[in-house]
Amino acid sequence: KYAHIIFITNNRLDTSKRKLAHFTFEDFEYCGAVFMSLWTSSTTATLPEFDTAMASDLRDLKAILLNEKTMFESYRTLVTQQAQRTVPTATLECLQMQFKTILRNVLTIGSGLSSSKEVRDLFIDLVEKVCEPLTGTGCSAAEVGVLFDAMIEQFANVVGMTQMRHLKRYEGSLERLLKGVKLAGM
Repeated sequence: KYAHIIFITNNRLDTSKRKLAHFTFEDFEYCGAVFMSLWTSSTTATLPEFDTAMASDLRDLKAILLNEKTMFESYRTLVTQQAQRTVPTATLECLQMQFKTILRNVLTIGSGLSSSKEVRDLFIDLVEKVCEPLTGTGCSAAEVGVLFDAMIEQFANVVGMTQMRHLKRYEGSLERLLKGVKLAGM
């Protein structure tokens, strides 16, 4: 349990911002556990560090997904179609409009995991860039879970993605990131 707090302290994650005042010790400890289990490299180091290879993959993926309009539109459509089964139409429309912003913000957080300056603001970034925009759409925690699950499941089906050399690597990195954001943000 304390290893998670030591991990947060060692990486100098800022927990003192005003927007984070309502979080408890247990909330930070839980997030530390999520970050350690999903976002660190699998080494036998005494203190695990954020996975720089994952951050690099996510930086590449951010450039690909956000700059290739057909890939982005395909991804948004696939995610929306899967989420449509359980998310109300009004909420789904809000999510569709915010999808690019949410995806960009999540990928920005993931690609910044290799920089200690970026990592320092990880908690506030999660709140401001992911939780608040999702709250603004009127999503419940369950609907956010459905959205992130759809994002994980539909990534490999994106038009043009199967031709990519590093699909499996990108898929694994994105899955780890989205699971972490889903668990820490809820």
